[in-house]
Amino acid sequence: MTVLITADHGQVDVAPDRVDYLDDLWPDLPALLSQPRPAGSSRDVFLHVHAEHVVTVIHGLSARLEGRADVRRAGELFDRIAPG
Repeated sequence: MTVLITADHGQVDVAPDRVDYLDDLWPDLPALLSQPRPAGSSRDVFLHVHAEHVVTVIHGLSARLEGRADVRRAGELFDRIAPG
């Protein structure tokens, strides 16, 4: 049996011209967030969204980032989500 495990946790540089700055793409986004700043990095962003705006944020960011990023609820990706 072969098991392949791979990860990119900083081993590959992120070119500045390939970074999508959410505050440029959607200046009003912070008003929809329960915490003003995202968590994560240039490779992965985690947003804490007010419950009533989750669908709006998913659809809005998906449209703005079409073809460059997948926007998903954390619950779709992780079995358990820490309270922080």
